[in-house]
Amino acid sequence: MDWAMTDDYAAITTSIMAAVQVIATVQFERLLREWTTPVLTSIERRWAAQDTVIARLKAGEEPTRQELATLRETTLLHRQAAGRGRNDVLKFGITGTLWATLSLLIVLTIARILRWSATPHHGPAPELASFVFLTTMVSVGALVLAVIVGVLARIGRNAYVDDNRQKVLRDHLEEVNRRLIAYGESLDTTPAGDDGSSTTGAQTGG
Repeated sequence: MDWAMTDDYAAITTSIMAAVQVIATVQFERLLREWTTPVLTSIERRWAAQDTVIARLKAGEEPTRQELATLRETTLLHRQAAGRGRNDVLKFGITGTLWATLSLLIVLTIARILRWSATPHHGPAPELASFVFLTTMVSVGALVLAVIVGVLARIGRNAYVDDNRQKVLRDHLEEVNRRLIAYGESLDTTPAGDDGSSTTGAQTGG
């Protein structure tokens, strides 16, 4: 295939890569926010609880049981959030590396296109044209792949969490299911009143 750079080709590919860059940046920022927000929120709540207790101590008063309970709860929640954050370091490290690599590739490619466009009497530049094509395909493919992997990861995580929940709460969930079945059967066997509502209890005569 004979490659050749044209003004239309340069404009189209630049627009596509710019759009991919914007979408990828938004997605990465959302993932980063999902990673950091629970930790930061737990820190702020723990600080608020600590400040309340410190204010009591500075005033020469004893903290109330509710204040100490809040401090204990916020401390435990912060430890849990920090633990989940540490477990996700590898995942977000890989995501960040891929995003940075893709961004650098797009920026360099767009810079080369702009340089070609700014060159007087620019020629077909077949090597640049093929490089731009590959970069565009890789960018779009990476974006589509990231969406697919993200959806599959959420499905797998939900299935894993649900499976663990079923194992941990097996006895309780079996009892819940029995109660639910019994409740459904009671609805099926309870006679309905004239207005269509179920009648429960004995009829009262007048």
